[in-house]
Amino acid sequence: MRRLFIIITAILSAVSCANLDEIWEELRDHEERIEKLETECVRLNRNIEAIQIILEALKENDYITDIVKIMEDEVEVGYSITFAKSGTITIYHGADGADGADGTDGAAPKIGIRKAADGEYYWTSNDEWLTDESGAKIPAAVPNDPDGKYITPSFRIADGEWYISYDGGNTWQELGKTEGSQIFKDVTYDEDYVYLTLNDGTNLSIPRAHSSNVTLSLESTTDYSATFTGSVLKKTVDLMVTVYYSTTENFSIYNYTGKESVNQFDGDKFTLTINGLQNGTKYYYFTEVISDGRTSYSQIASFETGQGSINITDLFSWTVGTCTFATGKTSSSDTNWKYSNAVNISGFTQLRFSHIQTVTTNTTLGYCFYDKDMNHISGQSNAGASYIPVEKTVDVPSGAVYFRCMWINTTSANYVESAHDLSSFYCYGIEETVDLPGWTLQNVSYDPDLWANSTVRKNGLASISDGSSKGRLAYTIPFDIPKSGRVMVTCGPEYEWAFRNGAGENDTDENQYWLSNGDELQIAHSAAGGKMILIIRKNSNVPRTPFQYSQDPASQQNITKQDALASRIKLYFKETYTHEFDTSEWLLADTPSTDPAQWLRATVTENGPGTDGSKTDRLTYNYVYDASVLTQKDVIMVTCGEGYQWGVRSGTTPGTFQQNQYWYNSGTPIRFCQGPNPISIGTASQFMIVFRKVASHDVGFGDNDDLTITKDDIPHINAKVYTSYSSNPVKKYSASGKLTYSDGSPASGISVSDGFNVTQTDAYGNYTLTTSDDTYHIFYSVPEDCEVVTNDYGQPAFFARYDKKKASHDFTLTRRPGGKETSFSLFCLADPQCANSSNRNRLVNETLPDLRAHAASKSGSCYGVTLGDVAYSSNSQNAVPQMPYLRDHFSVTNSGMPVFQVMGNHDNTFFSASSPLQDDETSSTYNLKAQRAFEDVFGPIDYSWNRGDVHIVCMRNIQYKSQTSQSNYVIGFTDSQLEWLRQDLSFVPKDKMVVLCVHIPMSEGNLNGSTDNVKKVLDLISEYKEAHVMAGHRHYARNTPDMYKGIYEHTHAAVCGAWWASNLNPDGTPNGYAVYEIEGSTMKNWYHKGVNTGMNSTDYQLRLHRGNMVTGGAKETFAHQHEGDVLLANIFNADSEWEIKVYENGIYSGNMEYMSAKSYIPAKGTPTYIPLDSSQDWWAIGYHVGVKGNSRTNEHIMCATYHMYSYTLKDKNASVRVEATDRFGRTYSTSEITDGQDYTLAN
Repeated sequence: MRRLFIIITAILSAVSCANLDEIWEELRDHEERIEKLETECVRLNRNIEAIQIILEALKENDYITDIVKIMEDEVEVGYSITFAKSGTITIYHGADGADGADGTDGAAPKIGIRKAADGEYYWTSNDEWLTDESGAKIPAAVPNDPDGKYITPSFRIADGEWYISYDGGNTWQELGKTEGSQIFKDVTYDEDYVYLTLNDGTNLSIPRAHSSNVTLSLESTTDYSATFTGSVLKKTVDLMVTVYYSTTENFSIYNYTGKESVNQFDGDKFTLTINGLQNGTKYYYFTEVISDGRTSYSQIASFETGQGSINITDLFSWTVGTCTFATGKTSSSDTNWKYSNAVNISGFTQLRFSHIQTVTTNTTLGYCFYDKDMNHISGQSNAGASYIPVEKTVDVPSGAVYFRCMWINTTSANYVESAHDLSSFYCYGIEETVDLPGWTLQNVSYDPDLWANSTVRKNGLASISDGSSKGRLAYTIPFDIPKSGRVMVTCGPEYEWAFRNGAGENDTDENQYWLSNGDELQIAHSAAGGKMILIIRKNSNVPRTPFQYSQDPASQQNITKQDALASRIKLYFKETYTHEFDTSEWLLADTPSTDPAQWLRATVTENGPGTDGSKTDRLTYNYVYDASVLTQKDVIMVTCGEGYQWGVRSGTTPGTFQQNQYWYNSGTPIRFCQGPNPISIGTASQFMIVFRKVASHDVGFGDNDDLTITKDDIPHINAKVYTSYSSNPVKKYSASGKLTYSDGSPASGISVSDGFNVTQTDAYGNYTLTTSDDTYHIFYSVPEDCEVVTNDYGQPAFFARYDKKKASHDFTLTRRPGGKETSFSLFCLADPQCANSSNRNRLVNETLPDLRAHAASKSGSCYGVTLGDVAYSSNSQNAVPQMPYLRDHFSVTNSGMPVFQVMGNHDNTFFSASSPLQDDETSSTYNLKAQRAFEDVFGPIDYSWNRGDVHIVCMRNIQYKSQTSQSNYVIGFTDSQLEWLRQDLSFVPKDKMVVLCVHIPMSEGNLNGSTDNVKKVLDLISEYKEAHVMAGHRHYARNTPDMYKGIYEHTHAAVCGAWWASNLNPDGTPNGYAVYEIEGSTMKNWYHKGVNTGMNSTDYQLRLHRGNMVTGGAKETFAHQHEGDVLLANIFNADSEWEIKVYENGIYSGNMEYMSAKSYIPAKGTPTYIPLDSSQDWWAIGYHVGVKGNSRTNEHIMCATYHMYSYTLKDKNASVRVEATDRFGRTYSTSEITDGQDYTLAN
């Protein structure tokens, strides 16, 4: 076309306007002719492809199942022909050809085929053989040709000439002038054949499909299967019926998704079922029938599998009486109705059921939902316009486990049999779509005929005797053990599952039992494969006592075939081994030492580990784990390097390890005492971990694959031990939405997260984010050039509660009028710790007015962040009800600035010994459950926001070790938190400052290892231009300039001081907060700000005392043992860069010396004497213990002070002035020496 344009341009420049019409007409004719020739070229190449398929179909005895004419402008130009096996082709025939440039026929090649002496067809051109470079004829029938052995000619038209290529279009040879040239001259057909006539006179006859002696029709589909029923009109010896199916419409017997056959026919009726399909999917299929040596095929049809609904109608039974929807209570007084049993509907998101209405508008009757303990949750009236049954689709409320509904009884005057017969009742449960990456769902039918009330023994299927066991239900179709050996089962909470497995379906000598919903298992097997048989049992005592899964408990119930459906059991396989594993929902319990002295080249027997060097193919970590390391249930997971596997020995008596469990690939969770051949070990108390080296991960118990392993392998093993396995499998979902600015324009490049994963919006402001059942909020990281908008509560509004049923989670951002700030102030408030209204009154009347006024005095923007323990829950006190009040107190109106929140160890969902913390459908671990109360009020837990050139990250760094004691916690981050931070920081330029806001000081974590992930978190933030950690928790102030890799950690004194007992923190720092003035990506100033009278000036940064002061009151007095010439200074915000000068009588005397932090609880006396090297603030202790009566043994009250200085005066009677100059050159001074028993400032 470019050449044509050049020709047109040249012509137009050389002619007059009078000739333009004639020229344009000629050009249009020329262009139309080129378009026709290009169409002819496309059709020619299509015909070449069709010839190849036709010839191959003839060789394979294929049949034509359908033939359709192709019409253009009401003229037949070709046919669409469908083969049973070979798919669909399109052929064009009878083209007249276009004239040559001079109006005569051109010398175009006449393409055809001809059978040679060898019986094969070869290509011809103008009745001559087409040959390749070697002179060999080019075959027309091309079989499957992955190596490119055969050559297929292709054609094109260029510059009015035909060209041919024999090498896939890499090179072209000129053939002659263009004209129409098609292969097929004519197409005719009758009932038996389709006849094709080629331009060179060659005739081809292809048979059409003939009638079959079998009929087959689609009977039904489920979410995961399709069932066909058929009739045999004539039974033959070779009769076989096969259904081929695919997810794509254009398929054949050579390319399909799967097939299912039947060749045994007991009568003239048969059933064929395809299992293992994907739910909510459209499938295409056709039928192949082989009979009397002939093969016939049906046309392609389709079906769709269900969208996650399960027919649970058979689970309902009926009792005469009624159910009150408002209370869930039943009554037998009204015989006109029936109410159902309480049917387990856990795991369903919706129910679709038939429902009888009543015209009584104020009726109390209806359907109800109950929790796991049969406590009523909600219900709905069955009032309606008539007694005609209607279909109801209702959402299952959160926490619902059981459902009950009603039906009209035959005794009612309104009963009509045709409408109200109980056979009209139905109920379907609709499940959520579960995405378990890497897992493949297997087909387990709920058909009771496929289950047997029987146990399974060593001889597998042969041992099954239906009715022989009331406590076992065995699935009678064995499964092939996946190559990886890795399986997972989900089921109802009151069910448990097990497997018998072995070399074959009648050879199952290995026992794997008993496990719960969501547990994973690695089946013992050999590389050659094997079979396994599924068994379930029912247990009313759920969850089970740990380490007793091999026993039949007293709480075990009888199980029936109906329980197959009620359990809704699902089996998942990992078909092949992968070294990828997810530790996000696990708590790292231990990282074994890499010190070779801690390892043994030995195995572990019942009597413990062998001597070092006794085995060359085993490496044992020489450490006996106590069962107390298992913080939840009795499941552990060990991860190790690729090429290694692990096993455990466990036992009950010290020094004995009678239970052997092996071998597992990295990342496989196991439950203790699950096999092989487990014994009843009761409550296990200890276990050891053993490793081996393998050439293949697709192995089981055998030693034939073991390699030599040495202590040089220890770093490569890289072992980690995890616990806190959840009984609730985390289901994955996808959330999406759009971020726009207030003017409607898209907000691109904005980080969006759910606290587990982080993504960014595209150029149109759209995002897609992987979420899960654990997702609680969707939020965005406030950009530096946008306002921190607030919601109706006055809190930062950067988040929304996640709703997986919601189509889109959208946010609107407001740009700052001046763009991003160049400077701002960050206010850090640690530990408000309000347990009651009295505490809150002090916060409202003392802290917040000062905060508000100080923010108003600033010329620039101000933002606040609490550092945890906003409330104060304990084992005996539930402060969750205080949280909504505290949210209001910290509103932008009351605080004078937007205030972000960090969770502390007293901000948890309340739990205690009598009310233990439990995971549930929204929290796969109890540690997640612990944060939900805080999230409900204050928003996300792990999140970030941006101001100026600063990226501020807020995270929870508390992990509870107990479900019954709030005081049993440690510092740390889960692997999922670490991964979230890694993703969040991946979008932050390295020239930014990063501020990490947490509750517990990071310096209290393991900075030499990775047990708690503290070091890994610090490693991530240390990569930035400047990094600071803001913490609280300790109720004292401490600055650590180079805590780790140049990171400055600020531990803040508490807003509440000594838990609202005074105006002081235990270390003497005034109740208050810290202010950080930031310019660009650098801290330019910071200071502590007291809030109470006498201590609320920004200049009040230090307090002086005499070294020989006596402090305290009626409860106890304390005496320093210094002489009167010693001067003590508590400088609240000091660090190693401060300079403290002393002036006597106006003359510089010298610098004060830092007192190393030391604390004591001295023996009580009259007075109590204080050790000379104590750095504690005994004026503050004197008030808290001696006056207020706080416990003298409370280590928090008696804490060290990290900013105490001393100086020996030259003249103890001199007038004194102390000047303290901070790292920024700001000087604070005082001459006032506070008397030891003057507590005017303290109360």
